[in-house]
Amino acid sequence: MFHWGKLIGVALGYILGGLPGALLGLALGFLFDKSLLLLKRPHFTKVNPADLGNLQKEFFVATFSVMGYVAAAAKPDNDDEFAALNKVINRLSLPQNIHQEAVALFNEGKKPNFNLSQVVLPFFTACRYQAHLLEMFLEIQLFAAFNNGELNPSRQQILLNVCRMLEMSRADFDRILSTIRAERHFSREKKTGKVVRMPVSGGVEDAYAILNLAPNASNEEITQAYRRMTSMNHPDKLVARGLPEEMLKIAEDKTREIRTAYERIRSVRNF
Repeated sequence: MFHWGKLIGVALGYILGGLPGALLGLALGFLFDKSLLLLKRPHFTKVNPADLGNLQKEFFVATFSVMGYVAAAAKPDNDDEFAALNKVINRLSLPQNIHQEAVALFNEGKKPNFNLSQVVLPFFTACRYQAHLLEMFLEIQLFAAFNNGELNPSRQQILLNVCRMLEMSRADFDRILSTIRAERHFSREKKTGKVVRMPVSGGVEDAYAILNLAPNASNEEITQAYRRMTSMNHPDKLVARGLPEEMLKIAEDKTREIRTAYERIRSVRNF
């Protein structure tokens, strides 16, 4: 692919500022080309059935090994390293054999010699044209990383680094983090780590955040966002595009969150 941003940036920079201007133009052109590529990245592309198994495997391996790395590398005071793992496993209700595989991957990620990029980059290569799967991966990591209602700054920094490896922007990270915070207000966690649906007292702002909307969105925009997000997070579609079947419950929970948020906004607005 020809990188027009770099070419135009260098040319204009040189005309306006000589060699220093050309270098600045090259840098700005690089950012423009990268931003354009991200804008063109589809949320989903059709997955070749022959590639589906490998994609699901890369997702599963990256999910639990990165989770272990984050837990061990940025452990808050008085935190059980396995709390993050147990929280996700309890949410998924994994069968015993899959449970053991997840624990083994988690322990692998905890090892001092664990190479983060050697796991994340193959996962990105497999999923790079499935933007929504990349976002779901980051959602799972953020969900696991929260401890006592807070996200440790060290864990946040590690996940920001993972975000960069996945060629996601800081704006993407902040949006997903905002969604996770909002979703936490729609539920409470028992000490066992299980998530139980609870009604929200007020706080319709959280419902807007879950639908990635501003509070002044029109009724039509709200309905469109609800339909779009419901379609994007449909469990069968996600599995067909690379989500491991063992993680199907996360997609089901997500669609329930979206429906709850939509119904809450409708009840407040009376439409």
